Amino acid sequence: MQIQQQQTELRSLQELKNAVQRNSEKAHHLLENIPTHLPKKAAETSTAPAKDLKVQEVTAHPEPEKNSAKNKHFVREIEYLLMEEFNQVPGYMKGRMTYDQINAVIKEINATVKAKYKILNLPMKSMSNTTRNQYHAFKEQETKETKGQYFFVEADIKDFSHLKVDKKFHVILNILRHCHRLREVRGSHHVRYLLL
Repeated sequence: MQIQQQQTELRSLQELKNAVQRNSEKAHHLLENIPTHLPKKAAETSTAPAKDLKVQEVTAHPEPEKNSAKNKHFVREIEYLLMEEFNQVPGYMKGRMTYDQINAVIKEINATVKAKYKILNLPMKSMSNTTRNQYHAFKEQETKETKGQYFFVEADIKDFSHLKVDKKFHVILNILRHCHRLREVRGSHHVRYLLL
């Protein structure tokens, strides 16, 4: 009876070991095949170059209060499209647009919004005249609907990115609206694109 009980336990332990091994192999496969279009962690969205990020990750020491106050302003970003979402976009809307083209535009839009809100979060004393003029122009674009929201206008795209504001760009904006990444707010001679 005892031998049979131990053999049963041995079989169940062997099955458990096999299940753990399969899960471990799946986890290693997932780790090795992480898609490049996934959003980065909030800590990696700082303005430091990529080389400095690796050094910061390796030497993770608590930083003084001064640095934490600077990095306090988190700027919301548009999440990259997943392949499933891209496949659900109607064909008439996509046209010949590719998945990579849309995610490249999302990356540029995120950089634009980050640059815009970097200026908006600067202290007034540290601003130059041109930066102060941009700051006031950004503040004039705000409405009741955009208060507390992150948004951009076409002029921001022209100022902070290499994208052309053409028909193709507007097609991509329509796709992003369809996928609930953006929302349009119109009024006072501006079309504002709110990040959702």
